Amino acid sequence: MRHSEGVLSLVLLTALAQSDGGSPLPSALYRASQEAAALVELELPLITTERSDLRWQRALKQPKVKAMLASRAPMDAPESVELAPFDVMRSCLRRTDHRLTVKVLVLMTGTPLQPRPLPHSTFGLGLETTPGYEALKTALIESFDWREERMRAVGADQLWRAQRKALGSDNLYLRHLAAEFLVQHGAAEVLDEVWGAPGSEARVKNEATARVAPDCKG
Repeated sequence: MRHSEGVLSLVLLTALAQSDGGSPLPSALYRASQEAAALVELELPLITTERSDLRWQRALKQPKVKAMLASRAPMDAPESVELAPFDVMRSCLRRTDHRLTVKVLVLMTGTPLQPRPLPHSTFGLGLETTPGYEALKTALIESFDWREERMRAVGADQLWRAQRKALGSDNLYLRHLAAEFLVQHGAAEVLDEVWGAPGSEARVKNEATARVAPDCKG
């Protein structure tokens, strides 16, 4: 399967998963981020003389904790982690050529906490050399602070302020996570208000600019 076909299939599967007659299914990125206890940035050492796939597999065995970026409860950054091998498309790995290190985002989840790659990591999501890395990092960090607001004793216009603002962001990952958060927390009417009614031209355009489809060619 060519890379372009893989990205197209990813987008199509996401759309189909969210077209169910009942409540839309959460996207893989949203679900994984909500289930995680923390977001960590790792740095992997690279040997530039090796073939890209061999270099990657070797690098995964030597992860260095760069920073604890966000957590849902106070915790210290782990001193070290053991990262299970995961594949990344060769077209994405080629972007790491001539680099001595590369950063990667992982989610800490489970009991005990273990690092897990982001969904769609095969397509380069969460890899520093994939376009949009900094935007993705920013979006995930912000989304870790979001909380349920339906029980707050304030007017409706005072609810979901962070998500309303995020829906108008230029950061597609932030838009995506905010839209998912509102729908999964029973506040889809906010999405209708800000992005337009379902099926409208404005809504279709807004949804298109919040679609997560990592692409290493950019």
